[in-house]
Amino acid sequence: MAQRISRHVSTDATQRALGLQEVAMTTKVHREFESLTSAAERTGLSIRTLRRRIANGQLAAYRSGPRVIRVDPNDVDDLMVPIPTARA
Repeated sequence: MAQRISRHVSTDATQRALGLQEVAMTTKVHREFESLTSAAERTGLSIRTLRRRIANGQLAAYRSGPRVIRVDPNDVDDLMVPIPTARA
């Protein structure tokens, strides 16, 4: 019965041995945005409250054209912080 011996060779060493060049692949992160209306419906906050948070710098907003304003759902979620409670 023949024994099988496996040897781990790193990818970098294999590429160098074969004379291959490393090609850097970049992936573009696709960010999700939502309208103020959908953010308000999702969180139970009013559109006016979201606009106030944008105006005072608590919430980042992104404009596309003269009227369209979008927010990152993660940024909106970060506005919601737990309230500390007293434990008995």
